[in-house]
Amino acid sequence: TADNFLLGYQDLQEYPNYSRSRLSGEIEKLCVSHNIHFINFFDTFLENNPGSLYFKANDHWNDEGQKVAAIKTAQYVIDNSMLEK
Repeated sequence: TADNFLLGYQDLQEYPNYSRSRLSGEIEKLCVSHNIHFINFFDTFLENNPGSLYFKANDHWNDEGQKVAAIKTAQYVIDNSMLEK
């Protein structure tokens, strides 16, 4: 659920060294090291009220989550000159 995004599926009291962004961060590092385009949505979602970006019953993005991801993706495409003029 959306709350799991904030908790990272872990009890942070029980696992104080758990990093919610580690998985996406490691994948990003791998992609960067191999010159593969990658968009890390973790901080973007965290900055945009993550509880409002997921369906309440599961971990899928709702319409607002898809909108936030689409805006981030479009900006990435523009910033990296991925469109022909």
